[in-house]
Parts: sequence; C-alpha cells; structure tokens
Amino acid sequence: MKKFVFVLFCLVKVVVWGQNSIPFEKGGFAEVQAKAKLEEKYVLLDFYTSWCGFCKKMEKTTFVDEQVVTFVKQHFVSTKLDAEKPEGEELAKKYKVRGFPTVVILDKKGKLVGKAEGYHTALDFVDELAYIIGVELDDELPDLSGYWKEKATHQANLAMKLHLKKPPEQIEAEEKAFLYGKTRNLFEFDELVYALEEKGVDYIPSIKLNFWKGQEDPKKMKVYINELLKQQKISTDELHYYVLFFAQKDLVDLDVLKWANQVARENQNLASNDTKSIVQYLYGDFRDCKGTLKKIKKTAKKEKLEIPKSSIFLIDFIGL
Repeated sequence: MKKFVFVLFCLVKVVVWGQNSIPFEKGGFAEVQAKAKLEEKYVLLDFYTSWCGFCKKMEKTTFVDEQVVTFVKQHFVSTKLDAEKPEGEELAKKYKVRGFPTVVILDKKGKLVGKAEGYHTALDFVDELAYIIGVELDDELPDLSGYWKEKATHQANLAMKLHLKKPPEQIEAEEKAFLYGKTRNLFEFDELVYALEEKGVDYIPSIKLNFWKGQEDPKKMKVYINELLKQQKISTDELHYYVLFFAQKDLVDLDVLKWANQVARENQNLASNDTKSIVQYLYGDFRDCKGTLKKIKKTAKKEKLEIPKSSIFLIDFIGL
C-alpha cells in the first residue's frame, strides 16, 4: 500500500507565508541555517521566480497539502528564495540551480544533500524528500495486513455466495476459465470461449475476467470489470471484492477510485466507506478522503458502531 507517514508535531514559533502551508521562514539564509542547527533539522530552500508557473502551482497545491506540511515541519526549517534577487541569485549559483521550481536540501552544517527539481505532486514530493534525507517511510507503516486480509476474505465470501447462485453451467465455465488462466492454457480457454459464443451466452465478459484473474493480470481484469459494469452484470459485493483486490496490490487508479465510490454509494455502510477512504488516500484525493472519514465518524456515532481499523488510523493521522 501507499506509504503512510507517522509524524511527531513540534510547536515552533514561525512566521509563515500562509495558513495551512509549509512554514517558510522570512528571515535570511543565515538565520534559517542557525535555526536548523539549533533544532537539528535539515534546511529546505525553495528557489522560485515571479514568472514561474509551476512554482505558483506547487505553492497552491503541493505546499498546502497536509501530508507535505506535516512531513516538512518534522524534518526541515524552510525558506523561499527568489532566484532573481541578490541572495537568491547568489545561492542559486552556489547550489547550481538550473531551473524552477527547484528545492535544495542542506544538512544542518550547510552541506548539499540533494535537490528536488521541477514540479512535484504532494505524494511525489514527500517521497522525494524522504529519499533525499534517508527516511524510510515504509518503516513507519502500521501493520494493517491482518485486518485487510480479514476484510478481503469476508468480501470474497460474500462474492462467492453470489457466484454460487449463478446457473451451474456458468459456474463451471468461470471455474474452468480461472484454472486455464492459472495454468496459462490459452488454447483450452479459446476453445471454451468459442463454445460459449456458439451457444449465445451473455456472460462471456465474466469468463474472460476469471481467465485474467487466474493469470493475475490487473490491466486485463480492469477491462472486463468495466465491461461488466456497463452491462450491469456485476454485483456491488463482487465489485467491492475487486476494489480490495487492487488496493492490496497498490494498484489504485481512477478506475478503482470510481468503483470504490460506486460501492459506497450503493451500500451506504461503514465497511464500504472504510474501503472508499483508503482508496481515496492511496489515489491522493485527500480532500474527499477527509470528507469520507467525517461521514464514517458521524455514522458510527449515530448508529453506535465501531469505526473500522484503517479508518481509525487515517482519522488519527489526518487529525480529525
């Protein structure tokens, strides 16, 4: 799963450029260095120019992201430097800044540690900074594997109950397709599909989905899941199972996000919204993730239910 970052918050008196953004110091470079040395943190220098469009984009998006702000607060003392003004121009030359935006990282002694050049999304920026300073984000991930395995198994059991309600010939065909996929027996699979097409059955996409599921080919699986959705021939519980399948493999994309939204919309329960919140987080949709977590808290309180474990983690992390 995507990297979750645990942090310790420090209450530091700073002058910031804006609310809920990276706390950029307005003092000179020497003051920033002194503060970093005192607090035993790295120095983050954000080089920008007045005409740089991507600099403005990062300031409005990446630098106000909660995960970015939290991570930077923990590890860095930061300042912005206009590369066309004397101090900024001098430091840009010193650290060989070639384009904008460029974020330069120094250790507390002023030695260059690394650079993050060009525009970065929030998740990419945290990953890049962590790599530069040698912080292993995965080491800070709580072990939710048992919970997710239990959740996926439960959802798989629900999907299996629905599977067993299908006509016997369809059940047999789907199981054969899965086995052919598992053993990569394309010849037998083609023969199976041809025979079913001759009979004029309407569940060919499900047969193909099971074949590619057997081969564990996510790209092909998505094609047939979406086809089944268009034909309205996949249940909400089955779709929920596939959302969990892709999330566990860290394969969340726009398709999986749409599926998670549909599952939550149709089921309207804590389990579905719990899955939705995690998928939103993994996709980088932090604003909607926060909204989903607020809904989970409200529903749990109203119906006197226990908040799911992964939602508890995200609620604690975001600070709701």
